[in-house]
Amino acid sequence: MVTSHYTGTNNTANATLNIKVNAPTLNYSGSPFTYVAGTPISSLSPSGSTGATGYSVSPALPAGLSIDPGTGIVSGTPTSTVTAANYVVTATYSGGAT
Repeated sequence: MVTSHYTGTNNTANATLNIKVNAPTLNYSGSPFTYVAGTPISSLSPSGSTGATGYSVSPALPAGLSIDPGTGIVSGTPTSTVTAANYVVTATYSGGAT
């Protein structure tokens, strides 16, 4: 939205400019995932994170699984059973993170 106001005598005008920039979305299609200990998983690639400069996950993934810090791809072979949990993947960009 842009609004402007002409003040007259000084030949000046004021404008208010409201800008909203949405963060990119980050998604791993198919979530939630269930895996079997000792069986390799199909690699998981993130979508919606074009231009990301790095990736991280919290808490740490179950033993045997890892995230590539450059691509966000999750891969590996889980080595033991764990209780279901939520893992937050963060994609970093030059202007912030999502």
